[in-house]
Amino acid sequence: MIATDKFVFLHLHKSGGSFVNEFLLRFVPGARAIGYHLPRLLIPRESLQLPVLGFVRNPWSYYVSWYTFQSQRPRPNALYRILSDHGRLDFGGTLRNMLDLGAGTGTGVFGAFLDGRFAMAQADPAEAAAWYLRALA
Repeated sequence: MIATDKFVFLHLHKSGGSFVNEFLLRFVPGARAIGYHLPRLLIPRESLQLPVLGFVRNPWSYYVSWYTFQSQRPRPNALYRILSDHGRLDFGGTLRNMLDLGAGTGTGVFGAFLDGRFAMAQADPAEAAAWYLRALA
């Protein structure tokens, strides 16, 4: 995530964001790095009123690339671990969980996060992030 005086850039996974991060930090006066691959709910309070930008790619190629990359890592990221039920689900099952994110139909920890903690995340993003990380442990 990069914050400027005019907008916030969210670096979405597998979408060319590293290039954009480097470009913004190098060429946009006052641009500052907030974090890497952070969700929108962690935008700093002073930047909440700014437009939020991000890049996406062809969704199907994104899903295939993301799943393949994460499934081959010795320690996949938290999102993959949740959506794939710690690697127990195949591509189809993991993708179904990913596409159901907004519906609150996930299972296990992620379903609990969506069903019971989404309102808290909007009210107190730091507390929601701390709960989420504890749940992954």
